Order: sequence, then structure tokens, then C-alpha cells
Amino acid sequence: MYQHNHRKIQETAMREMKGYIVPIFTPFNRDGSVDDAAMRHNISYLIDEGIHGITLTGSFGEYPLLSVQERIDLFAVAADEGSGRCAIIAGTSDASTEAVIEMSEAAARSGCDGLMIVPPPYLLPSERDLANHFRLIADRVSLPITIYNNPPRVGLSMSTGLLLELSQLDRVVSVKQSSQNFFDLLELIRLTADQPDFWVTNGQEHWAFPAMAMGAQAAYGVSPLLIGRDCIELYNCAQRDD
Repeated sequence: MYQHNHRKIQETAMREMKGYIVPIFTPFNRDGSVDDAAMRHNISYLIDEGIHGITLTGSFGEYPLLSVQERIDLFAVAADEGSGRCAIIAGTSDASTEAVIEMSEAAARSGCDGLMIVPPPYLLPSERDLANHFRLIADRVSLPITIYNNPPRVGLSMSTGLLLELSQLDRVVSVKQSSQNFFDLLELIRLTADQPDFWVTNGQEHWAFPAMAMGAQAAYGVSPLLIGRDCIELYNCAQRDD
């Protein structure tokens, strides 16, 4: 039964979280409060343009400036506006493992489809510490996880070997690779090619098309905020080998 349920979770994630995904920004009112109406408007615009997924409260969503409750409230707004229309992926990164788990389960209750999590910022943990951090999270959350290797933001780069190890965790269905080295992305694609329930996501937008041509199943980028459907067609062309 566990094997069946695990496979079902991953198949759902793969169906809903591939494609061109936008890390959406967080709009604020002049008084510093979150502008929920503007967030709804932006989500609907992107969905109308055909976007496959949206990630909120990531680095582009300015999550360090938000309280935990503001982030949880945004998960509910985004899920209410967009769930069932595109993948809604909650950024639940934090230096505290327990805080990540708390926000991740709140995202699940809100109706989000998945999670995106970077290593704990500022702390510069060892690879063993990182492995333990993500194992604890994977053991206790109910949504599919995308691990985000984002060296410029967190001050360290996760090795391909560690990412390969973490790809075996039950809840981990994807790695968003934003290494400064394109060959890190290609190597992870090669090493996980025999894992049908796992995929590699490109996080450096200027590599979006070559990454998908080489086998990446998803790409993150902000260009759809400006040129919408053209980005979607780029993804569709890559999938057709066009």
C-alpha cells in the first residue's frame, strides 16, 4: 500500500509540476502589508498565458521580508486562486528545520501542490547536515518536494553526489539546479535518467532551452511575466524535439 501511495503522489507531482514555472514576486501595499488582490491578479494573468506552475515566497518573492504567518496566508491566497488551474508550489525555506516543516504542512492544508526548499541560508551547513535536514523534512511533510540548489543565495553549492542521494528520498521528486556551471545540470540529468519518478529542473533562465533540449523536464524563469505565451511555446517546442 505504501509503495502504491508513494507512486501515486509522484505521478501527480510529475503531471502538475513540469513545464515552465514562474517564481512570482510578492506585491506589497504602501503600508508594507501584502497586497492579496494584486497577487490574485498576477496569478490569473500567468494562468491565462498558459503557465504550467507558480512558485511563491521564494527568493524572488522576498520571503526573508515576510513573517511566517504572512507566508502561510499567501499559500492560502495562491491556492484559492490557482490550484487546479496550474501547479501552486510553496516556497517554505528557512534556517530552522522545524519552521520548514510547519510552513510545509500549512501549505498542504491550504491546497498547494508542492514545495520548493533551499538549504538553510547563512548557516553554511556541511553536506551531512544538509542530508539530515532534508531527510527530516521529507519524513514529516505530505507534499512533493523540489530541492533548490541556489548557491548565490545561500552561500554554498550542493554537490551532484548529495543531490543524487537526496533524489532517492520518497517525497523528493525534483531538483531545481541553479549552479553556475551548466555541466552540473547535465551531470544530474545523466545520473538520474533511470529514475522515472524524478526529474531535473533548470533554474538558470538563460539556459532554459538548451537545458530542456538536453533532458530537463522543467524550467523556472521570470520571462513569462513579460512575454507570457512565447515562453510556453519554447517549452512545448523542446518537448516536441522541434
